[in-house]
Amino acid sequence: MTQLGDSMITIYGQDDCVYCKKAAKLCNEEGYIYRSVDINNDILDKIEYLMGFKPKTVPQIFVNEQYVGGFTQFREWHTNRSQENAMIDEGGPIDELFEI
Repeated sequence: MTQLGDSMITIYGQDDCVYCKKAAKLCNEEGYIYRSVDINNDILDKIEYLMGFKPKTVPQIFVNEQYVGGFTQFREWHTNRSQENAMIDEGGPIDELFEI
């Protein structure tokens, strides 16, 4: 199971959003710590402050208040993170440098 340590994923979305549910499912399957926040006008103002613009689609996903994107970008982020962890776990390039 992949852990983010103290990182927090925030999924800004709506209850009837398929991709919001997919993002939450990915978090549950991988053991990520996350929270879902229903978008309303106050939340849109906060997102606009963080991103510099108001989003027109959901979900909008952040990791530790750093913008990742929508579900597709979040899935790519997860895939990249999983590959990095696999390299470390399998004795990737770092181990080769130190001849472990």
